[in-house]
Amino acid sequence: MNLFFKNLSLVAIAAVASLPVSAIPTLKLTDDLGNSITLTDGDADGVVSYNTLADGALTGGSSASLWTVNINGGITKPFSGSTSEPFMGLVGLNSASGAGSLIIEFFEDGFTQTPFQARVANTAINPLGGDGSGSTLETFYNAVLYSTFSNNAPGADSLNVLGAAVTPGTNPYSLTLKTTLVAGASGGLFTSDLQLTGVPEPGFYGALAVGLSGLFVAVARRRRAAVAE
Repeated sequence: MNLFFKNLSLVAIAAVASLPVSAIPTLKLTDDLGNSITLTDGDADGVVSYNTLADGALTGGSSASLWTVNINGGITKPFSGSTSEPFMGLVGLNSASGAGSLIIEFFEDGFTQTPFQARVANTAINPLGGDGSGSTLETFYNAVLYSTFSNNAPGADSLNVLGAAVTPGTNPYSLTLKTTLVAGASGGLFTSDLQLTGVPEPGFYGALAVGLSGLFVAVARRRRAAVAE
């Protein structure tokens, strides 16, 4: 397995200026020739999907995109997660007919969990065929790099890592998942799967434990009282 995880904390300011600052889930694909397409969650259900046939090809660049197969989807609140329990999911199947790169970004804001801490899990970004030379995945919190890892070899790589807790500078805040795929001269086929899930602060679990213990005590007392009667 050739998987490297680094910078699991607040490590660098990196603006994602190309994405809109609005509470609308947004999925954007951009290749290295300048072709791009942007889709938003029109029905506000927290799901944005794109495929080459249904939504049109990547356009606007200096020449036609070499990424001829694009099937991608993003999932967030309210379909999964909420403002206080962040969740972002990004999956895709993408194929290039020649050398080039493709950036896939999924953006959402309006999250309020404080402090923010996330688990990055169930991840596989793999060149399945051709000359896929590698890929990088980054997560951003309020347009600041939160975590990044890279994979440069085929295989079922997976990841389940808890990131650092950070205190929001502004609230609500945004989250962004960004995948960069790089294909070699003969092209390549890539799959990607990422989930970023907000983790409740330790105090939440403590309060939950106290609450549950109190509930158990109350139930036991009621049972003893019922037996005594």
